[in-house]
Amino acid sequence: MNDIDEQKCIFESFDDNGNMVLKGEVTGESEVHFYDDLKLKSVIALLNSVDQKNFNRSGRTNLFHGLLKEIEDMIHELKTFEEFQGKTH
Repeated sequence: MNDIDEQKCIFESFDDNGNMVLKGEVTGESEVHFYDDLKLKSVIALLNSVDQKNFNRSGRTNLFHGLLKEIEDMIHELKTFEEFQGKTH
């Protein structure tokens, strides 16, 4: 891999029944194998586009707090385990 290489990361998320609930594509410069820096930069960019007031106006404040809790828990797991998906130290 070059020092900086523009890459594309395609991702999908599925619910417990195997139904796709989210699909996305991120393109940008990556300095890390498997484009993990690009993935984290995209998370930051997406979070910067979220407004709590939209949840409040929709009467979905609990959804907002539930999703934030899920994000916080995932960040804790990422910081705890060297390989998050495999949960190894």
